[in-house]
Amino acid sequence: MNCLNIILKSQLNRSLWLLSALLCLGDACAAPAAAPTTGDPRGTVIKTFPRGSGAQQLGITQHTPEAPAVGPTGLVESGNEGVLIPDAVNARVLRVSPTGKAELAAPLRPHSLAQDIVRQGRAVYVLEDKPVYVGSDTGAGKLLDRASTEASSAPAAAATAMFEANGAVPEDSIGETDGTPENSGGTPGTGRWLRAASGEGQPDEYRTVRGDDGKVRVEVRRGEPPRMTRLPIAIAPALLGSVALLGTDEDGRFYVRAEQFAQQQGVGRAKVWVLRYARDGSFDGGYDVPDEFLELVPNRYLALSRTGTLYFMESHPDRTRLWSLNPFPHAQFARRQEETIRRIAAQQGPIRSSGDARERDSGSGESTGAGLTRAAILSTAEAYRTAQWQVTSANYRPDAVSACVPARGKRWLRPAYLEGQLGKRVTGIPYNWGGYITIAAFMQRTAEGYAGGNICTCRKGDCVDRRAAGVDCSGFVSQTWNVKRRTTARLKEVARPLPSYAELRPGDAMNKPGSHVRLFVSLSPTGNGSIRAYEASTSCGRVCLRDFSTRQLEGYLPLGAPVKE
Repeated sequence: MNCLNIILKSQLNRSLWLLSALLCLGDACAAPAAAPTTGDPRGTVIKTFPRGSGAQQLGITQHTPEAPAVGPTGLVESGNEGVLIPDAVNARVLRVSPTGKAELAAPLRPHSLAQDIVRQGRAVYVLEDKPVYVGSDTGAGKLLDRASTEASSAPAAAATAMFEANGAVPEDSIGETDGTPENSGGTPGTGRWLRAASGEGQPDEYRTVRGDDGKVRVEVRRGEPPRMTRLPIAIAPALLGSVALLGTDEDGRFYVRAEQFAQQQGVGRAKVWVLRYARDGSFDGGYDVPDEFLELVPNRYLALSRTGTLYFMESHPDRTRLWSLNPFPHAQFARRQEETIRRIAAQQGPIRSSGDARERDSGSGESTGAGLTRAAILSTAEAYRTAQWQVTSANYRPDAVSACVPARGKRWLRPAYLEGQLGKRVTGIPYNWGGYITIAAFMQRTAEGYAGGNICTCRKGDCVDRRAAGVDCSGFVSQTWNVKRRTTARLKEVARPLPSYAELRPGDAMNKPGSHVRLFVSLSPTGNGSIRAYEASTSCGRVCLRDFSTRQLEGYLPLGAPVKE
């Protein structure tokens, strides 16, 4: 048995096969969620934001083929209760009080890349290409000047670690998934030390550990000298998805987000819980997150206040709602958890087995080129992520023409990572709606004056700019697979459908037909149950690499790369 198969059977089969339960088929995944009922015991909606740019609205882009809608990208608690929400579409951060009052907390740069938000002490950071200091949070009104001394190196380093815990991939960890299929990343049984999303002083550090008995626990160390607390996860390992420590409250209680599947394999969704532990690590209750209402999954959708208020943000194509969640005591939570998982399993129906899909060739019989290997697929993907090029005035185009209003004939929008980069050397092949291009051809076209990318998308092909260069999500995957361009709806013509996520190998894909596709790399080296993948997306503006939680992959179908094995 070669190294690749050993990895599959030892790590991926142990941790990924359960991820097959997140798959949704047909239109059920995309259907708008029903409104929460009045008096929902799980919590209260304290604020509803319509889609828009007004003072009491949050921006949400339009869902289009090959480009899923993007809404608010996260939330973090404010220093005086309430939360801060990065509204990247409208280039701002909003502060929302516990009573639902919203006000401007800070502006972001135009077309901000803000993908996440954290708070270290008073210092607030958003994640763009790297952590960007936004201001100092005094708990009310606007954040203080960006030039505040709060933006010291120590909080910045802590913010970087917080972002890593929620999916950001630091450059110094790229080598762990450097294009060799044999390298799936992570030490078996024990994950890296990560940091919770916020904290006063030194933030809590935690890691996920799988014991010799197969049971999973979260280990937290805090204080000086560090004191270790072990939090047992009372979910069967075969049903457990990604895990994250949200933080601790002022009473020393710990809050852990855990994603649970109803069946070991099958079609369905991952259910989100928040488990609460006393200061000594004993389980004392939990929260039933109303995640059935969660349609656009941000990078961070839960935030914990220092007094123990748990906030939940759920977005839809036309609105965003902010909840305050209610805890259930130990016994009541256990009953609710058991009944909910049983109900989800019954709705999903029996598990269907399709055998070993890897024995079947792709339906089209299209040649993939001589010698295509999984290592070559990941090497090509990394080349798209790291390619460097010079931004000329023709590539940059005037600010006045950078707008996405198709009804007014404006169909080109500069990728955010290129903002302010005129005349500079940048990294990454940009996102270009409808784009399918080799790296060599991209370099030639930009030298000829083509625009660098285009993140303007629309429901019909009239947003494709023939004088822009780059790749969209399916164009990128098609290039790494060395096949003719296929949209997300047609990738199945050259790929093998896989019976479960356990069958994924480096270079395979996770595809949501008509929406988006990601290229599978490995389990995340963080060890927290998330998945590392490449993607070309409008949110990062180019080809990027990041980790995705189980819930973020709901509705994505596993596809085997068209390699001969």
